[in-house]
Amino acid sequence: MKIRNKQRAKEMESIEALNKTIKHQFLYHHQLSNREQLEAILEEIVTIYNIIRPQMNLGGNTPLETFSGISIDISRYTSGFEEQKNLRKQQNKQNTCDLCF
Repeated sequence: MKIRNKQRAKEMESIEALNKTIKHQFLYHHQLSNREQLEAILEEIVTIYNIIRPQMNLGGNTPLETFSGISIDISRYTSGFEEQKNLRKQQNKQNTCDLCF
C-alpha cells in the first residue's frame, strides 16, 4: 500500500508542476474574458508544451519526442536557450497588462 501511495504522490507532483507551468508561463500573460478564449489558448498551449517546448526533465526532448522514442541529445535542448529567451521577451512585450508595467 505504501508503494502505491508514493506512486500517486509522484503523479500528483508531476500534474501540479504542469499546472504551474501552464499558469505562469502561458495563462497569466493573457487577459481572458470568456471560456472560448480560454479554450483557444489552452489548445495552443498544449501544442507548444507537447511538441515544441523542450523539457529539462526529459533530457531536452519534447514530450512527443520522448513518447516517440527519439533518443535524448541534451545539446538540442541547450542550443535553443537564446532563441527561447528572445521569443519569451517578444511574447511578454506583446502580452503586457496595465498591472505589470
